[in-house]
Amino acid sequence: RYNEYARSQLRERRKKHPEKIPIHLLDIYNMTALRPDGHVIGPKHDCLHYESPGAHDGWNQLLYSNLVDFAAEKRRMANQTDEYQ
Repeated sequence: RYNEYARSQLRERRKKHPEKIPIHLLDIYNMTALRPDGHVIGPKHDCLHYESPGAHDGWNQLLYSNLVDFAAEKRRMANQTDEYQ
């Protein structure tokens, strides 16, 4: 499975280069695979595209939510650092 491969590569990278900027894996497979409306656009049932609104809208919401969480965490960490100085 690709997700397991991606996770293993991410773990290897973190071991080899812990000082680098972190990479976060956003796993969308399960939320996409379970959708009944995916991959059925057009008369040919093109398997490379989704109907709109569709799975890609969920991906955008999830990405946005994660970015907001990362920004809040960064602010929280900055505030903690300021308190100790």
